[in-house]
Amino acid sequence: DIKAYQPKSSSLSRGQVLLRNYSWEEGILIVKEMLDELCLEMADAQFVTESITLELRYSYETGGKPTGGTTRLMTATNSYQSILPSVLDLYRNIVNREQPLRKITITCNRIREEGFEQITLFTNYEQVEKEKKIQKAALDIKQRFGKNALLRGMDLLEESTARKRNQHIGGHKS
Repeated sequence: DIKAYQPKSSSLSRGQVLLRNYSWEEGILIVKEMLDELCLEMADAQFVTESITLELRYSYETGGKPTGGTTRLMTATNSYQSILPSVLDLYRNIVNREQPLRKITITCNRIREEGFEQITLFTNYEQVEKEKKIQKAALDIKQRFGKNALLRGMDLLEESTARKRNQHIGGHKS
């Protein structure tokens, strides 16, 4: 029975315990980095998602209660450019700007294999194809030369954690 079990839906998530208190502005950078990593992972596995859940935990010293929320996407996608505006809107709506952040978790809900999709009038399919080619090239470079071989400009900022996390194995120093 266990081997025959098929879950109704699957998800993919990334969580990060921050090494220091981060302001809400610095939290935006971390959310962007984590979302970029998730989108590339979904593209590599040829998965798409229909919704994103964001969970935030604040510093224990301030006694802030955890918060979270979910945003639905117009179409199932793994496109960073398509997902980012919705996630940033969600972040800005749920974050307590007075509390320092200590943990961020992003979950791509109801992931499924890429396949046929509903055509919409609002989607620029040339842009979608261009981004898929960019994702494929980025994945090829990272697989061949290592995760730090290709970085975004935001990954070079002092508050960034991407370069350090890319050197870890399962979240631990290698």
